[in-house]
Amino acid sequence: MVTIVKDIDRINEILQQHKDCNAQIWAYSISLRRMAVRLWTDIKGEQLMLVCGGVFYIQGFIERENANVSLSRRPDDMHEWAYTLTDDAAGFKLLAYNGIILARGDFSDFNLHFDSLFDFEKAIDE
Repeated sequence: MVTIVKDIDRINEILQQHKDCNAQIWAYSISLRRMAVRLWTDIKGEQLMLVCGGVFYIQGFIERENANVSLSRRPDDMHEWAYTLTDDAAGFKLLAYNGIILARGDFSDFNLHFDSLFDFEKAIDE
């Protein structure tokens, strides 16, 4: 069963529990405006998918071991909320305007077909 987490504090608690995991940009739209970042320790065990909407900036790795990812939210210069996903040690940063959610489940719970993965993005607006 896949669980959706939208609260930033709760997402960061979960990310802290998965410190030093593997991280990978797993899927993205042709425009790069939608992305999913996959985190895991056991390739066949629990997977975390950070589904990002409205991506407008990305810098850094595509895949990394020993990742330490965190999420923050702040108003930008135009007073819109900007979500930032970072791994400071790796120099990774992803900025998104539409939000970032965490989908959590076992590997077998995810239908990893590209389009179905972004069905989770609907939860950003709920």
